[in-house]
Amino acid sequence: MIYDSVDALASYASIIEAAAQIERLIAGEVDALPLMDRFDESGVSRPFDGTLRSHKEQLCLHWVKAGREVIAVGYPEQTTGLPASDDGSIVVEGAQVTTVLTLREGEFVLFMPGEPYALRLAGSSEHVESESVRFG
Repeated sequence: MIYDSVDALASYASIIEAAAQIERLIAGEVDALPLMDRFDESGVSRPFDGTLRSHKEQLCLHWVKAGREVIAVGYPEQTTGLPASDDGSIVVEGAQVTTVLTLREGEFVLFMPGEPYALRLAGSSEHVESESVRFG
């Protein structure tokens, strides 16, 4: 997981091959990345129910355009051996949370394949505008 300000994205270019393209996506200069899927986590904050999501092969980029958003992160080992759906998504029920983050306007989080997360958790996520994409 990488968690930082959108302004600092360029500093990750050596480890994130698509860093320059991601900057352009967040800035609204492009509508898509190669092999990208936009996905919607319903846009409504919800209480944490013990379920985390992940993807078998794709990275997940999530950024906050306005407001604040609470997210939870779990152990990557929790996805080991779990079956993926046809689109590669993995659901971890009864998951343990290792970290809770509050993303503020202009911040992003990038989850690696197999890293479980829950977005838009109830708390300070009520007036958030954010976007999520999977790519890779």
